[in-house]
Amino acid sequence: MKTIIIFIAVMLITDCAYTAGAGTGRGHLGRRGSEIVTTRTGGTFRQSVESQQSVKSRIRKFVRQEWPNNSRMQRWEYDRQLSAYKYMRTVKDAEVKWIAWQEWPDNYSMQKWEYNRQLSAKQYMTTVTDREVKGIAWREWPGNYTMQKWEYNRQLSAKQYMNALRNSTAKSRARREWPGNYTMQKWEYNRAVSRRR
Repeated sequence: MKTIIIFIAVMLITDCAYTAGAGTGRGHLGRRGSEIVTTRTGGTFRQSVESQQSVKSRIRKFVRQEWPNNSRMQRWEYDRQLSAYKYMRTVKDAEVKWIAWQEWPDNYSMQKWEYNRQLSAKQYMTTVTDREVKGIAWREWPGNYTMQKWEYNRQLSAKQYMNALRNSTAKSRARREWPGNYTMQKWEYNRAVSRRR
C-alpha cells in the first residue's frame, strides 16, 4: 500500500501517465518518443530516460523467449505486445495501471487484460451499497479490485442468507465464532445444522 501511495504521489507531481514496463522493478512515465523510467530500489525511486527502441528491444527479447522456434508466432506476439504497450501508454488510472504492472511486469498484453479487469471491478466497487461488506472485501483484498468484487458478492450473499435465518443456537454460535465474516458464519451454521440430522 505504501508503494502505491508513493507511486501516486510521484504521478501527481510529474503530471505524467504511468506506462507499465517490462523488466523487473521498472515502471515508465510516458513522454513522447522516449520514456522516463522509474526504478524502485527499496523505498527510493530513480528516474532515467529510455527510448521506444529500447522498449521494442525488450519486447523482441520477451517474444523470443515465449516462442523460441516459431518465427511466425514471434511476429504475431510482437505485434500483440506492441499494440498492448501503446494501449497501456494511453490509460488514465495510475493506481490500476500499477496493479496491472505488478501482476505482469514483462507482458504488456497481460497488463492490458489485467488493467481492464481491475478497472471494471474498481468501478463496480464504487456502486456497491453495503458499507460493512465493502469494508470486509477491502480488508481481505487491499489493492486488488477484482478480488474485492468477488469477496463483496460472496460476503453479501452469505450476509443475506444469515439474515434470513430464524434465530437459533446454531446461528448465534456461527456469529460468535466468525464475527465480521459472513461466508464463514454461513459455513459454520450449515455444518452445525448438518451434524444434527
